[in-house]
Amino acid sequence: MNSLLQSLYCTRYFRKAVYQIPTDNDTASESVALALQRVFYGLQTSDQPVGTNELTKSFGWKSLDSFMQHDVQEFNRVLQDKLESKMKGTAAEGAINRLFVGKMKSYIRCVNVDFESSRTEEFYDIQLNVKGMKNLRESFQDYVAVETLEGDNKYQAEGHGLQDAKKGVIFQSFPPVLHLQLKRFEYDIQRDAMVKINDRHEFPYEIDLEEFLDEAADRSDPHVYRLHGVLVHSGDLHGGHYFALIKPDRETRWLKFDDDRVTPVTDKEVLDDNYGGESTNGLLQHQRQQVRTIKRFTNAYMLVYIRESKLDEVLGNLTDADTPVHLKRMIEEEQRVAERKRRERDEQHLYLTVKLITDQSFQQHQGFDLATFDDKNWPASEVPTFRVLKQEPYVKFKARVAQSMDVSTDRVRLWVLVGRQNKTVRPDVPIPDHDPAMTVEVVRTTMAARSTDLRLYLDLRGEHDKGHPEPNGNTLMIFLKYFDAAKQQLFGIGKVYVQRQMKVGDLSGVICESMRWPGSTPLRYFEEIKPGMIELMKSKATFAQSEIQDGDIICFQVEISEKDIIDLENQGLASSPVAFYDFLQNRVIIHFRPKDEQSMDEGFDLTLSKKMTYDMMSQKVGDRLKHDPSKLRFTTTQPNGQPKLVLKRSLNQAVAEIIQPTYLAHQTPTILYELLDVSIAELETKRSLKVVWTGLHNKEEGTYPFLLPKTSTVADLAEHLMKTVPTRAHGVPFRYVCKPGEKFSETKKRLAVRLQVPEKDWAKYRFALIQEATFRQPTYINDDDCLYEHKFLADDVLGLDHMDKSNKRINGPYKNEALVIKG
Repeated sequence: MNSLLQSLYCTRYFRKAVYQIPTDNDTASESVALALQRVFYGLQTSDQPVGTNELTKSFGWKSLDSFMQHDVQEFNRVLQDKLESKMKGTAAEGAINRLFVGKMKSYIRCVNVDFESSRTEEFYDIQLNVKGMKNLRESFQDYVAVETLEGDNKYQAEGHGLQDAKKGVIFQSFPPVLHLQLKRFEYDIQRDAMVKINDRHEFPYEIDLEEFLDEAADRSDPHVYRLHGVLVHSGDLHGGHYFALIKPDRETRWLKFDDDRVTPVTDKEVLDDNYGGESTNGLLQHQRQQVRTIKRFTNAYMLVYIRESKLDEVLGNLTDADTPVHLKRMIEEEQRVAERKRRERDEQHLYLTVKLITDQSFQQHQGFDLATFDDKNWPASEVPTFRVLKQEPYVKFKARVAQSMDVSTDRVRLWVLVGRQNKTVRPDVPIPDHDPAMTVEVVRTTMAARSTDLRLYLDLRGEHDKGHPEPNGNTLMIFLKYFDAAKQQLFGIGKVYVQRQMKVGDLSGVICESMRWPGSTPLRYFEEIKPGMIELMKSKATFAQSEIQDGDIICFQVEISEKDIIDLENQGLASSPVAFYDFLQNRVIIHFRPKDEQSMDEGFDLTLSKKMTYDMMSQKVGDRLKHDPSKLRFTTTQPNGQPKLVLKRSLNQAVAEIIQPTYLAHQTPTILYELLDVSIAELETKRSLKVVWTGLHNKEEGTYPFLLPKTSTVADLAEHLMKTVPTRAHGVPFRYVCKPGEKFSETKKRLAVRLQVPEKDWAKYRFALIQEATFRQPTYINDDDCLYEHKFLADDVLGLDHMDKSNKRINGPYKNEALVIKG
């Protein structure tokens, strides 16, 4: 792909046409046109290697697709089609046709009567044989070679009967830019595999193609072509290295584009080194040591020629006006942002990150402590964050905080949050501001030494309060949370100041006033000591007796009846802060999406407890999808999102066991689901089968799925199949009658009628005798042979060999799937 992109980039007429596609409102990861414009602009302006990740994303490829070796002809054709559709209705419309499209005529011309059947078609590139051809001219001669149709192979001419005829292809026009695909990869019928052709095949700097034109073709413009690009593959069928050799214009010398390196090359490196074939070990014939030849696996697989008369037009210089203004503006802005980030990284050691917890962020927090910072199962809380110079005076930073909150500085007091031994993070002491020389770094090292970031709580005094209560050992600042059992939510209420000798129950008045509840509302109080330790407090105990200190958190709940408690617990819901905090400690966000790859964007997130069982998880997903939970099947995934293991239903299996720990920080576990027509319990006792029915003529007529008990026999399957398929017929293979004395040419005709294969396809079939039990070479049958006279062994069969001439690669890193570009 990269080699072809380099070649297209250096075809400046094409680059200009791509720039003319309107992409002002496009997104690069979704628009092939914009992504290609960005790649071309990067190659045009940057002195750094240009990445193609954005481009392959715009194709709709997954990361794995980018590493697969695709057929360059197929990729080029699909890319050109996509761009051609984008160019319609723009200044660039028709540019691809003008640049790359030629015409050829396929004909059958009768020898003895005046009759010709022909078809004209356009081409974007030409595929030329390498095997058996010495050079490019021979490949062209082979391409237009005339085949004589005579004898048994006469042509059925309309109105003239069977006639001797000439069959061939002739070019009617060649485009300004000629892409020649050298068939280095071919199907080997003997090996039944794709192979690479490393034979020597020479190509010139200049070639005149006029001799391959139709007599009626326009010859007013010479058809002399100059070599512009050589795309090279070094390696074998299963992999290798690709690079491009390109001459950007008349004056510039040949350059080698090899990944991130661009170097000038000699004529030998352009031509001789890429012909393929064999090379010697460097010794001369008269030297005593034996001269050995070494097979070369580096050779050209695609050539780009430009018509001499069109060279200046195709490779003409681009002006500044040819580059879209929005593209330059977009990339320059990205470069400024990237440069700013680079400076920030370089200066990172001079700065400190300060995270500020406010009363507003506390009220929105659902979890332990005042905010979430380092929970691998839950996203960090969104709190105001400052990037502060370590040497900035604390009083200056405090003024900055006040300004950002739009309050006066005297209303602001900041507390340092520290990590306690019980793994909680709480306000410890307020920061003194009497020393104007104290820096932010001093605050961190002296008051929060174990923390890389500085975490602070903003203690904002009320507008009518005279000042902040001083921490004197008797006054405590505590935080209140409210657990709403009906909503199954935790709300941060705020902070209050209390005296150590006050009783816990004295909070009732403050809470009822704040919540606008009647003063007689019965409350229960719980201390949030640490995750996994939430304890009920005694209302008549003092704060001192309860060992409460600055920064501690008390959660309260309105008392609920025994009946309500039972109802909540029967629904799997928390009836008290203890149960809800347990859920918080074990909660995890899981992403569910359909297993069908076509529906990858239709997923959703659910918050579940790690203690939930398989059935509870299935119920939650079923509720979300409005589908019977017993008819859901789940599959775990690899870190890259690919399917891993189908989950078997287990009564005692917990979500924690299903998702398993991941070594990737903050990665949301993904589980795939399938909507079934039968229950998972029934499915796990049966086997899913798919039968392809070929019918009487060995043609695929339908696919039938079956779900049968694992103990079923093939006879059971056949019985079910007969109930489903209306007709009864042979399968494959089948038995066939041989007639005494019948030539195989006649046997073939009967087989053709039996199989109902079209004449055009039937001509491609070959027939051979094969021994099923061995791997011997097949014995191919001639038309004059008599099949009846063959001495058949028990395992002899007649094989129908349909050669695959589609040139599709089937092994190694090549895919049989069609190449698709979506953006």
